[in-house]
Amino acid sequence: QGAMVVTNWRTGEISAVVGGRDIRYAGFNRALDARRQIGSLVKPAVYLTGIEKGYNLATPLRDEPLTLRNQGGQTWQPKNYDRGYRGQVPFYQAMAESLNLPTVRLGMDVGVDKVVETLRKLGVSQPIQAFPSLFLGTVALAPIEVNQMYQTLVSGGLYQPLTTLRRSAVGRPQLVSHNDDDEHANLMWIRFNEALRSGNVPVREGRFGARMRIGSIADGPFQFTLQE
Repeated sequence: QGAMVVTNWRTGEISAVVGGRDIRYAGFNRALDARRQIGSLVKPAVYLTGIEKGYNLATPLRDEPLTLRNQGGQTWQPKNYDRGYRGQVPFYQAMAESLNLPTVRLGMDVGVDKVVETLRKLGVSQPIQAFPSLFLGTVALAPIEVNQMYQTLVSGGLYQPLTTLRRSAVGRPQLVSHNDDDEHANLMWIRFNEALRSGNVPVREGRFGARMRIGSIADGPFQFTLQE
């Protein structure tokens, strides 16, 4: 099974929603209702919070072993995907290579509540548990909710609710609203594209007939969110 949401990242217009392999099935729509932990897709929210709190792209972050302990005495030791350590890495490299340890250290420094606040600004309305594991994507979202989050990122921080409407009018002459195809400044998009170009985002080739990167990708005017 799979699901896909395709939107125009400049306008927030929804171009396509695929709820499953059988498009004739009128039941459960995975694009709208299948919530899964989003993993590293949450990390731009952590790094955006860091920038808002005074970090810059060259700020060094520690990529070293880390142990966190809760009030009950339980410990959590996050690891990088490759199980390795790099000592210190600049802010931009930690994001581009999707390194877990620097991300968690950054999140702990800026505060879990501040990252939750950033996610709210990006358009996430689902309940979010404010635990450090949030920095590695334990929040569960549906593909359309992830798409909304990245819609705000790629439009320069301007929140635009996803829509299937292009214009609305009362009668013939009076235009009530119109969704213009305006350009907006990019926010952190250079660094996110670096992550895509460097090959650290998994690429899969499956039943969709083409190589597609898992996640939200701005390619031309369209943004894709794919879930397998």
